[in-house]
Amino acid sequence: MQESYGRCGNNCGHCALFAGNLTSDRRQWVAEGVGTYLNWHPKPETLRGCTGCRTDAGFHYLKNCRVRLCARYNSAETCAHCAVFPCSEVGQVSVDEGYRQTVEERLGRTVPEDGYLAFIEPYEGMKHLRALRPSLGEEEPVAPVQVRPLRARVDPFPENLTVDEEEARGLRAVYDLLTAILQGRAEVYARQLALKRSRKSLLAMLWIFGAYGETSGDGDHLVIARSVRDQEPDFSTFVRKRDNALHSTAVASVALLAGLGAIVEHIPQPRKAWLLKLSLQSAAAGSPALRALQRYTTALIEEDGRPEYAGSSGYKGEAFQRFSRADMRVMAAR
Repeated sequence: MQESYGRCGNNCGHCALFAGNLTSDRRQWVAEGVGTYLNWHPKPETLRGCTGCRTDAGFHYLKNCRVRLCARYNSAETCAHCAVFPCSEVGQVSVDEGYRQTVEERLGRTVPEDGYLAFIEPYEGMKHLRALRPSLGEEEPVAPVQVRPLRARVDPFPENLTVDEEEARGLRAVYDLLTAILQGRAEVYARQLALKRSRKSLLAMLWIFGAYGETSGDGDHLVIARSVRDQEPDFSTFVRKRDNALHSTAVASVALLAGLGAIVEHIPQPRKAWLLKLSLQSAAAGSPALRALQRYTTALIEEDGRPEYAGSSGYKGEAFQRFSRADMRVMAAR
């Protein structure tokens, strides 16, 4: 097997699923290996040979990988060739160097060297990129292309608000946060793609905090407390009833919101209860913005009715539609 690194640093040439490596006599072994070490359980006959992300020809398991698309967007051979390496996104599509130990803890036994080399080491992309970076010449890292805002309907911020300065500042912070989500404001293209793909769940999470959250005693958080058993359908899109853990889409949403200054904490409680807490990092926003988020969602519900939860982070109803375009005209009439 030859060295052939993908944009993210994963070693396609050593990957058991690479087109040149997935021979008919290895299918069963590969299926068992990815099941054991990567916790993915395909049937041997469904496996397909991947041609790697450096080419557009053939089959790709992660054709629309945001890190791959970002590197192409910036004309970077790999992420190591990008001037902003390492960014927050590149490590999301590879395993960290502690993954072998994580697998051993899960399996309760040592991972053999051949298993590590076939099913773990090829995907330690960040390790490969860090090793590659020092070998580049001074002129090789490329500056990322400026990321243009996504085309999205965003209503203008109302200028005729009859509120005090603190409330106006809070509403403006909420508006800016919603606008950042809708327009996919990001320094790197991969982050914008992540925002675009998660836009519905990000908006739903903020809506739920505004519509259902209660202000903490210190005023610095909005808190939602629920029992997993008795949680309303709205919350099932974030916290799973079976194990009181966040869904993968919610985990991604929490990470993306943190990049925009909105910190969401999921805190499991005894007897399968949980807390969700929202805070805002910006000192200029903080508590006024949390209160503004509550007043904004309340005003929309009072004027247009409570939206109906439609599953998969979706809502039906004019109130949520207006929220989803940062329409704050309802606050001008208050």
